[in-house]
Amino acid sequence: MKPRPLLAILLPFIACGLQWLLWDAWIQPYVWFLFFPAAFFSAWLGGLRGGIASTVLGALLAWYVFIPPQFSFVLQETAAAASIVLFVGMGGLFAWLFERLRQAMQRTDRALAETRAANDKLSELNRTTLELEELKRRELLRSSEIRFEATFEQAAVGIALVASDGRWLRVNRKLCAIVGYSPEQLTGLNFQDITHPDDLAADHVHVRQMLNGALHHYTLEKRYLHKDGGIVWVNLSVALVGKPDGSPDYFISIVEDISARKRAENEVKRRNEELELFDRVAVGRELQMIALKRQINALAQELGRAPPFDLSFVDVPLPAAASAAP
Repeated sequence: MKPRPLLAILLPFIACGLQWLLWDAWIQPYVWFLFFPAAFFSAWLGGLRGGIASTVLGALLAWYVFIPPQFSFVLQETAAAASIVLFVGMGGLFAWLFERLRQAMQRTDRALAETRAANDKLSELNRTTLELEELKRRELLRSSEIRFEATFEQAAVGIALVASDGRWLRVNRKLCAIVGYSPEQLTGLNFQDITHPDDLAADHVHVRQMLNGALHHYTLEKRYLHKDGGIVWVNLSVALVGKPDGSPDYFISIVEDISARKRAENEVKRRNEELELFDRVAVGRELQMIALKRQINALAQELGRAPPFDLSFVDVPLPAAASAAP
């Protein structure tokens, strides 16, 4: 038997013995003086069964030992029978109340256990969710880094990360091919070292404006000095990347080689200049021929002959620029 029910059954005997010791000097004639506390605590210890058992035992002990005639189950007075019934009823009430309390506490304990288990599951689920989110974030970051690396290195234009003081922090293969330097050589320089002296002033103005917040990005055509000493024309687009506190961090530079386009533009310009010169020379010669024909026609008229050249198409006044041509 468990300790609590056993103690609940023993309490009436303990109460009887103690009351017997104190009966003549202190307790008489209060028959139920120690039996009511015994029934109360027995119900608390043993619940419904232990409380009822203790109440019945206590009623029998009090009836037999303390209710006259002593050591007998004979009842001489109706009041004694009523007191027994009242004690049994109160003991049963104590047992029922403590049984309900015990059941309520058990339900509460089960609910708390279920709540703790649910909380543990939620905590585990939350940890799992956080771990999955962290794994997803790392995977996305890794994928972004892979895509950035692929874009950075395989781009058809030059890409560079440039410090605010002009140092090359990172460069891709295309930029190295444009200026003729290896990545190690280029990251040991700054953009001023390879910029044509005539283009440095405009570059510095734009950089200062971006660092001061007046510009967020700019685009210009400039010249780089190739490693072999030649000049490379590029179209440069620059954007500023800031730190979390808003201060400048580094520049992203996109460099497009436009040397071929510049050569083509210069060739077109040269051809246009040559054509314009040829036109001027051709027009001048034609005007000289017209003047000579006019002189011959004039001489023929003086000699009384018909003019040999038809110059009716030049009767329309010539433009001032054509008239002034040699």
